[in-house]
Amino acid sequence: MVAHRPQETIALYEERLSNSEARRYDLEDAIRSLEDQLKKQAEPISAAELHARANTAAQIDNETLQEQVSHFQKRVSNLEEQLDEVRVAQERDEQATMARIARFRDAEVQLKAVFVKVILLSRMLERRLKPFEGILP
Repeated sequence: MVAHRPQETIALYEERLSNSEARRYDLEDAIRSLEDQLKKQAEPISAAELHARANTAAQIDNETLQEQVSHFQKRVSNLEEQLDEVRVAQERDEQATMARIARFRDAEVQLKAVFVKVILLSRMLERRLKPFEGILP
């Protein structure tokens, strides 16, 4: 049993050493990968990449502007319809007002004619009653 102990210790040590080396290699790979990513980010953007990004941004801006234009076109259309409705209502009200004014003028002319008749009848009645001035109370 004593002879197996050093053997087991050595095997355990070798296993741990192997695990440590495997972990070290994994960590070194991870470090290299991160360094590569860092280098790529530190590198200036190529003209093609910059152009592609600018095109994408412009495309997004264009889509947004198109949506806004469409929204405003609908809004203008709705406002034009409302304006047309208001104009029609205003014209209808104006026609109704003009008709009322015409009726009032006709009524005024008729009242003047009646007034003239009343005055004439009143004068005529006065002339007829003149001979009876002293007799009637």
